[in-house]
Amino acid sequence: MVVHLRLARFGRIHAPKYRIMVADSRFKRDGRHLECVGSYDPFPDKHDVKHIQFDVERIKYWLTCGAQPTKPVQRLLGMSGLLPRTPLSSLDRSPDSYAKTKHCRMEFSSFLEARVHHETH
Repeated sequence: MVVHLRLARFGRIHAPKYRIMVADSRFKRDGRHLECVGSYDPFPDKHDVKHIQFDVERIKYWLTCGAQPTKPVQRLLGMSGLLPRTPLSSLDRSPDSYAKTKHCRMEFSSFLEARVHHETH
């Protein structure tokens, strides 16, 4: 049985709130779970603060038991300092997209150089 730490969606339409759940990988996203270990509100409040709440002891327990965090949960745990922070590029990108991004950056930088050269002369 592979156990995951993952987000389960709650809330209203266009106003999601998430709970950080410990669940068997075979269960649905919002289905059966073993334990709720936190919550996450992705929309900032009036002070531009996104609220994340963890039960740190239980998360550490499940991580020592071998639970695998999903990419979004891994990012949240990295921001809070419970896990080493992982760069977003290594979480979300495939090796092919690195080449595309590098190519786009090279084209954009050459465009900027040409534009600066044109404006100065």
